Amino acid sequence: MPRNPERFVYRHLQLPSEYTEPERYKSAKGRGKDVKLRQRIREAHRALLLGQLEHVQQELARLDERREAMGISGFEGVTVVFRSEPDYELTHESLDLRPSGIELLNVREIQGTTYAAVFIPEGKFDIFFKRLEKYAAEKKYVKLFDNISEIKKATVDGLWTDEPSLLPHDGETIWWEVWLRADKDSKKILDYFRANAGKVGLRLDKDSLFFPDRTVLLAFGTREQIAESVDILNCIAELRKAKESPAILLDMPRAGQQEWIDDTLRRLQVPGLRDVSVLLLDTGVNREHPLIAPLLHQDDLHAYKTEWVKTDEDGHGTGMAGLALYGDLMEAVSSGAEIEMGHVLESGKIIRHDGNDNAPELYGAVTSQVISMAEMQAPDRKRVISLAIAATDDRDRGKPSSWSAAIDKIASGYGEDGEPKRLAIICAGNIDPEDMIAYPFRNINDDGIHDPGQAWNAVCVGAYTQKTAIDTTKNPGLEPIANAGNICPASTTSLIWDRQWPLKPDVVFEGGNWATDGHTAIGGDPDEIRLLTTNRDFTRNYFTITGDTSAATAQVARIAAIIQKEYPDFWPETIRALIVHSAEWTPAMLRQWNLDLDRTQTRKADVENLVRYCGFGVPDITRALHCAQNSLTLVMQSSLQPYQKTTGAPTMRDMNLHTIPWPKDILRDLGNNPVEMRVTLSYFIEPNPGDRGWNNRHRYQSHGLRFDMNLAEETKEGFRQYLNWAAREGEEEVNVISQRDGHRWILGKDHRHKGSIHSDIWKGTAIELAERTYIGVYPVIGWWRQNTRHKCWDKQARYSLVVSISTPAEDVQLYTAIANQIGIQITT
Repeated sequence: MPRNPERFVYRHLQLPSEYTEPERYKSAKGRGKDVKLRQRIREAHRALLLGQLEHVQQELARLDERREAMGISGFEGVTVVFRSEPDYELTHESLDLRPSGIELLNVREIQGTTYAAVFIPEGKFDIFFKRLEKYAAEKKYVKLFDNISEIKKATVDGLWTDEPSLLPHDGETIWWEVWLRADKDSKKILDYFRANAGKVGLRLDKDSLFFPDRTVLLAFGTREQIAESVDILNCIAELRKAKESPAILLDMPRAGQQEWIDDTLRRLQVPGLRDVSVLLLDTGVNREHPLIAPLLHQDDLHAYKTEWVKTDEDGHGTGMAGLALYGDLMEAVSSGAEIEMGHVLESGKIIRHDGNDNAPELYGAVTSQVISMAEMQAPDRKRVISLAIAATDDRDRGKPSSWSAAIDKIASGYGEDGEPKRLAIICAGNIDPEDMIAYPFRNINDDGIHDPGQAWNAVCVGAYTQKTAIDTTKNPGLEPIANAGNICPASTTSLIWDRQWPLKPDVVFEGGNWATDGHTAIGGDPDEIRLLTTNRDFTRNYFTITGDTSAATAQVARIAAIIQKEYPDFWPETIRALIVHSAEWTPAMLRQWNLDLDRTQTRKADVENLVRYCGFGVPDITRALHCAQNSLTLVMQSSLQPYQKTTGAPTMRDMNLHTIPWPKDILRDLGNNPVEMRVTLSYFIEPNPGDRGWNNRHRYQSHGLRFDMNLAEETKEGFRQYLNWAAREGEEEVNVISQRDGHRWILGKDHRHKGSIHSDIWKGTAIELAERTYIGVYPVIGWWRQNTRHKCWDKQARYSLVVSISTPAEDVQLYTAIANQIGIQITT
């Protein structure tokens, strides 16, 4: 909560387009990376690798005979695994020769050894034979062949990109997540696999997910049957274990009283226009609950399968419904204040807990289909998607999955007419209750965010708590596990992820606490440290209790819907930015990492750890909605074309230079008084999943954007030259300042630019900020540029840039000065 919240009554200021100046951009050239090479007697090594390749070619001939006997034709070739020497890099990019039909399928590193799986079509082995000849005779391709220790035909192990311990044993039957190659005709490969999978004994699920370079579906069978499909069908790029959903049972009711319901309904103001909604993707909702019925129409109940009942058989979905509408119900039913509801509810049942051992679903496809149902029912409604269900494990560790990539695809609108953008709020997932007794060690060191929480374009929500008061007369011997202001004992983090992956969670919100008797964690009881919400079985009890990251997610979705209602023209990217931008860390979170953000010597890596622990803190709905005279927010919604192709390979094209209309006279008068500026850049990438090394043309993200700001002593032209390599190579003789003020930023460039939302805080004096009036937004490499096969180099990339300034001085009129300068009438 900001100081003096009653002062936050002014609407955010949206800068007109004339404050954005587009210009051509070209990034600075980088130097090729040095590769440590294994010492070889190259003629002998050539002979070794040549013999191994010839052996694989002989195996291909035998496989062709088996295919012919089974009546299978098409996509002839074989998948080969190239293994590096331990602790020597494999230049796997050199193995991806798409024009020749040779395709890099996946890249894995296991204990310092790199394995690259490559599909080689029939008749293309000569390409490698010729390169091996040049390797020995002309010393070409040494970076590739020197570090290869073995070449062999791929087995199931060679295509397994999931946790090694999850690979089933011989004879074990499981649901497999099969990632198919996606050639020029993805549907042709999929149809071929579906037509022939039964011949090797596989049973296929009906759903599929399509990405630029991969198609994903589920197959049920043994390891031996999958191995047969690898050999015979020749179109599998990766294999993973299908994800399982959690069975969350809420059986801890809290007695409700009829007069509470009646009083709450008397104070409820139902929206006249049902133009903004929260779409709950959950276990369904029992809309007959009196607090839900006015806000959830019968036509807005959807279910993935037609044979499913659309109501809630579990309880989780109805519990999330109460939070998505009212927040913590204890406040709503007991406050006595008017409840102005601006949004309604939609329900999409994507999971059903019926006690049976059901087959897993391809949850990315399920999620997409149920969202489509809601959009077809109410196509003009602006909706916030709330997904408070996650996989049961954290094995992806930041790596994109089919589910998280589907979320990114849904958010970006990739492949759809008009590419509609969508805002998704998803939970980080919870650690096992048995592990909460080791809080926060397990949260930090062992339990990572669950799938699909790693989705780049979604707001990933963890949980924190302020609930620590336990009635010890009813619960003697119990103490809260988490102290006030710290993360909830159930909340997962991304501290165990590789640091290339996005900073997650994005934010945290109230998820309640857990109690301990010193030996075990006890959830649900005592009620006073959980959240009150609507109960599925309301004929017995109107209320129940809930908590953890699911509850936090539903409440953040509510905040997003409130912002959307207040600012109907704001994009999903902008609403996401405002949620993150409004968040603040609690003192307990900072103490957890021994951080004092006012110290200029704070280590950036420690701040990144803080973000991976609790996101950017707790969103504040007051700041997310309004400004004060001494604390204001500027919003810019813009776009640029990152790349272009004229002759040769695609290159960088545009950057945007934004002029920030600070009231310089006021800032100069404030002199050395402290000010804080925050910048948040939010955009949606288009995903291209597939475990092929995640770099160059195999990058997951379609494009990347970055921001930077001019220094106080830096002219506009000097700043342009700093950002723009094209200007630096020109004839303008303007001094370029090379030393940036990294110590002023809390995270800094090396740590903030991960994922597709970048937020950072600058701390300095008012007089310094007065001359810092330009923010540049510029592109970096993505697959739109590097993967030319898809011809996406001329696509536009839109983004939202949110900039705020605040000062402890309360007698300043910053808001009025800027509003007058840009010609916006002041409204509250």
